[in-house]
Amino acid sequence: MDWRNAGYRTKIGSIDGSVIFPLLLSAIVFHYVTIGCLVLYAGMSLYMSYRGRSMQWLWHRARYWVRGGVILARTPRYWRYVRTGKY
Repeated sequence: MDWRNAGYRTKIGSIDGSVIFPLLLSAIVFHYVTIGCLVLYAGMSLYMSYRGRSMQWLWHRARYWVRGGVILARTPRYWRYVRTGKY
């Protein structure tokens, strides 16, 4: 099974299940920290589904933000390109 496309099967109208379920769950859970986390997750899922982004895009952006925009490591393919000028 291809888990990357699992969210596409859970669409309810134009919004996928990763947006609806945390909002429904926050109606049941009573602690404000949990409700805040669930609403934040639902908001990010709504934005990603609206813009057509993937979860990998979110992780890349989060790592970029945590590092302050500095790329700490490059792949061997990048250094090969710097040395030789071709991939």
